[in-house]
Amino acid sequence: MAQPLITFAFTAQDAIHHSQLEKAANSLKTSSDQIEVLSSIHAATSSTPLSFTSPGVHPPSTLVLNLFSNVARKPSQTAYGCAMGRKRFQKQVKKPLHYLGNRVHRIVEAYCKRGWQVHINGSKNLTEKALKLPISRGSLLMANIGKHSNTSQVFLVLLNDAERIRKNMQGKHVVLGHVYGMGVGDDLLDPVAKESVGVFKRLDTINDGTELLIKHCGVLRE
Repeated sequence: MAQPLITFAFTAQDAIHHSQLEKAANSLKTSSDQIEVLSSIHAATSSTPLSFTSPGVHPPSTLVLNLFSNVARKPSQTAYGCAMGRKRFQKQVKKPLHYLGNRVHRIVEAYCKRGWQVHINGSKNLTEKALKLPISRGSLLMANIGKHSNTSQVFLVLLNDAERIRKNMQGKHVVLGHVYGMGVGDDLLDPVAKESVGVFKRLDTINDGTELLIKHCGVLRE
């Protein structure tokens, strides 16, 4: 049976607070009269061209994740629901549970990208089978702070060191799935898989000076 595929469209930009972005954007709202005056003054004093437009952010890139719903059923349902933004409400915080708009809040270079968190009270979705699944580069894991403490926070494994994975991750994290195109049985000729693997490889270049935002997320295949 085909496993569900969920998608995350990231956009990368310089790490800057939104209030600073808004302030910069407002400063660029120059009237046509002001532009004309500034241009005439500039033409008489400098040969460097003026620019009155704001540089945009990088275009979104879509990562596709294959969920192991047959093994990690409950955790997969949680991730699936958060990707869809279903109308499930928390008792303490009255808002939809949705990965949309979240940031990758922790970057460990050559190790993992961590984020996409929506707190879910009491979601201790630990399964023994999912704990025993092999972990490798491209695996999607649930974060935790100890036994039976899983929430909806997930992270991707960038590490390609089998020994470090065995020592630090194997048996300690529920395996939710993997990057589509990097798992056994995936259609490697599928253009979607090729794009997804390409996006994943580009994550290696993301450092602490750049933040990843989830601009879109959803389900590609149920």
